[in-house]
Amino acid sequence: MAKELLKLYREGINNATNSVTVVVVTYAIIAFAVIFSVLSGDNDLGVSMVVDNPSFEISFIFNVITLFISSVVDVV
Repeated sequence: MAKELLKLYREGINNATNSVTVVVVTYAIIAFAVIFSVLSGDNDLGVSMVVDNPSFEISFIFNVITLFISSVVDVV
């Protein structure tokens, strides 16, 4: 009986690990896509209009942090 419980425990840990890995990879993919896609139109120079906006810069920084944390968690 103890062996069966240990086997169930290990399977549960493996399932939890796989679920966390899927979530982390999904966050990393979304953060990567958001970082490299700049929204809004462009001006005469071909640069996005929101690049100089502080809210865009804050969003960009948080997306970079999310990508870094997701990558670290996925590797570990």
